[in-house]
Amino acid sequence: MLDKIGKVITKIFGSKSEKDIKAIQPIVEEINALGPEMEKLSDEQLKAKTQEFKQKIKDATAETSKKIEKVKAKMDDIENLSQGESRRLADELETLEQEWLDILEDTLDDILPEAYAVLKDTCRRFVG
Repeated sequence: MLDKIGKVITKIFGSKSEKDIKAIQPIVEEINALGPEMEKLSDEQLKAKTQEFKQKIKDATAETSKKIEKVKAKMDDIENLSQGESRRLADELETLEQEWLDILEDTLDDILPEAYAVLKDTCRRFVG
C-alpha cells in the first residue's frame, strides 16, 4: 500500500534525481556549447585559463578581503578594546566573512561552466 502511494507521489512530483538533472541541465548545455571554443585554444592558452579563474576570484573578493583585514587589524589591539567594541568587531568580522563566502560562491558559480569546459577539453587532449 505505501509502495503504491510512493510511486504515485513520485509520478506526480518526480524523483530527486530527475529534479537534480533538470536543475543542472542548463549548466551542462552551457559547458557543451563552450566545447568548440576550448578546442580552438592552444595548450598554453588552455593552461592560462586557470590563472584567469584565480584572478576573477581574487578580483571579486578583493574589496571584502580588505575590509576583513582592517577589522582583524583592529582586533589585534585587543588590550585597548572594550568588551562591547570587541564583540562588535567580532560580529562585523563574522558578517564580512559570510559576505566573502557568498561572493566566492557566486563567482565560482559564474566560472563553473567555463572551468568545467577547460577540464573537459584538457582530458580530451590527454586521452585523445
